[in-house]
Amino acid sequence: MVAYHPPAEYLCDYAAGTACEAVSVLIATHLALCPQCRRQVSALDHLGGVMLEDLPPASLSHHAPELPTFKEPADILPPQLTANWPVEPSIPEPLRSYLAMAAKPPVWRWRLPGLSEMAVAVMGENRRSMAHLMRIPAGRAMPRHKHFGHELTLVLSGGFSDETGHYERGDIGYADFNTDHRPIADRGAPCICFVVMDAPLKLTGPLGRMINWAFGTSR
Repeated sequence: MVAYHPPAEYLCDYAAGTACEAVSVLIATHLALCPQCRRQVSALDHLGGVMLEDLPPASLSHHAPELPTFKEPADILPPQLTANWPVEPSIPEPLRSYLAMAAKPPVWRWRLPGLSEMAVAVMGENRRSMAHLMRIPAGRAMPRHKHFGHELTLVLSGGFSDETGHYERGDIGYADFNTDHRPIADRGAPCICFVVMDAPLKLTGPLGRMINWAFGTSR
């Protein structure tokens, strides 16, 4: 059972189709694992439809672009998929199919002690966010860090704990300017997460200050 959900404003943005693409992919994947949030998004869709019915009709300019709609998790994916690389079985849909559309097979890269990272190329992204997969070996801890912006972390397999709680598959961790934490992966299996953030993070503590250059946040 999913215990941690995205803040309400993220679900509202997703239902309205105003969330950036990286966040839309993350929320859609969470919805595939969380019946509670699926019901909330369905209710928001219904409410939006009722509000639109109360508005007077308006003519559209023939120059107006056709806008995409994001109502169901699968809707964020183009109809044609090109599976250019094998995606790990633990990664659920729709993120799994989204990753398969990458023009070049992404690879895991060592980032810091106890942390590997895979950059996710977000198609059509307007640079409002950064997305990547993160893998922490079983029982290992990430360096303590804080945030210059907002971060959503969706657990895909395994789990981790920090000062805010214990997160497992389907859970979403939320961090912002007030968060200073040290996630630790559960024992028994690596923790793999999908992370979307709108600003870099900064490592804290003695070790973090020495290797902040790795994140480009030495200030």
